[in-house]
Amino acid sequence: MPNNTYYSDVKVCKKPLKIRIKNFFKFFLVMAIFVGCFFVSKYMSEALAVGNLGDYIVYGGTDYKVKASQMYAVTLGEYDSIKEAEAVAYGSTIQGASGYVWVDNKYYVIGNIYSSQSDATKVLDNLKNTNYKVAIKVIDFPSLSINFDDYESKDMSVINKDISIFDKVYSVLYEYSIMYDKKEINNLAISSNLSSVRGDLRGMISQTQLLLSTPNSSLQTIQSALLKLDEVLDKTIIKTIDNTATNISLKNAIAQTVRIKYDLYNSI
Repeated sequence: MPNNTYYSDVKVCKKPLKIRIKNFFKFFLVMAIFVGCFFVSKYMSEALAVGNLGDYIVYGGTDYKVKASQMYAVTLGEYDSIKEAEAVAYGSTIQGASGYVWVDNKYYVIGNIYSSQSDATKVLDNLKNTNYKVAIKVIDFPSLSINFDDYESKDMSVINKDISIFDKVYSVLYEYSIMYDKKEINNLAISSNLSSVRGDLRGMISQTQLLLSTPNSSLQTIQSALLKLDEVLDKTIIKTIDNTATNISLKNAIAQTVRIKYDLYNSI
């Protein structure tokens, strides 16, 4: 048997529960401060590398990141030759399709392009009884992660607008196409509103050109895409003024806008 000896003048003292909890939170607080200091020092060093702490705090760094995304094209068949696809595309405009040929290994005749799969599926179901081999083509936009370290963090507001303008133009064109079909807007109002959008785009092109005084290959690619988009809007505005197949012109502009964005995302 163990020999346990007890002494009446010896006491085992335990800290009260409140003190132990308090000490635990002190330890937790110290660790939190340590981790916080690590991250602050990390981002502070990045800010100092940018060269302007105030701009870094207000605008962030010089990294541009965007997640991968998709759009959905309702196609009226895929073809092995451009001539066959163009013939089908031309005929499809009579039924209100865009008449645009999407080249991607094969030649796809585009009816219209939608931002959601559900919208594309609804249109597909309505076209199943036509003579076209209708299908949905998924258009994949890769994620982007680009460092514009040639510029200051405040310049990123210009670059962010440059890249997001393609989605804005798509949304405007798509909305006007729906409204025109419903007779909620006429061709002259569309032309006027598109002219305003183009004016904003022209201002962005000028701002981007100023940034390009410091050359950057990615920004130059973006600038080239903006110029192509400007040309699309210019032609669409002229066609809507003339009221030459306004809705077909809008759908064709939608397809061209998406294609320019697709080529841009796959080249930067």
